[in-house]
Amino acid sequence: MLAMNTTETPFTFGLDARQSNRVLELAARACAVVVLTPRTDEKLQLWGPIEAQSDESLWISLDEANIGYVEDLQSVCCDGVLELGDARYLFDTNILAFRGSDDCMSVEVASPCKIRVIQRRRFCRAQLQESSEIELLDTNAAPADGDDLRSHLGAMLNVSVEGLACRVPTETSDAFRPDQELQVRFTVLSDPEPFEFTALLKSKTPGGTPGMTVLGLHFKHSPNESAYHRLQAALERLA
Repeated sequence: MLAMNTTETPFTFGLDARQSNRVLELAARACAVVVLTPRTDEKLQLWGPIEAQSDESLWISLDEANIGYVEDLQSVCCDGVLELGDARYLFDTNILAFRGSDDCMSVEVASPCKIRVIQRRRFCRAQLQESSEIELLDTNAAPADGDDLRSHLGAMLNVSVEGLACRVPTETSDAFRPDQELQVRFTVLSDPEPFEFTALLKSKTPGGTPGMTVLGLHFKHSPNESAYHRLQAALERLA
């Protein structure tokens, strides 16, 4: 049985209806796996990838191990867990219908109006009073006509010694794939010297403004790197 344990999570925060719908659209496009726990039996889990999505419902293709447990679950309320990239989301829903045969079955659940994001960072991130500019360099793209088209600019929203979040145009984020390696360059007010790190793209979420997306980036570095200690000291001065 697939298990998604969330007991280590310190807190969650909610997305509004528009952001929630955007996450569900991205999840459907990625055929993300959903885990449902019926509130009538917390030991039972139904899981499988999203096969279709609309404003009213989600269709989930059930793993064959689940099929023997679907009796008497019509209209049952469920706790849902969805993983998309490095982000994990929680939502409430209820079962609407089942379709299929004994060896291939799907479940339709009500599309949640709002979902919550699980916060799993080990370090608190410094929220910047004013967004700082950040440069992202796509090392996989080739420059054209003498211009370095690999460079993209964004607005840094928060930062920790592990990573940061920044807002970029959606057309920029669409050019990046999950776990893609990027070079990032930024400054913080307490240290005017630029920081440069290699980072992995771990999440994309709606940016709260039409046409914008928030990227979650995780730094790749050793605790012995001088830049790591310099950033740690700079963040302590901001606290």
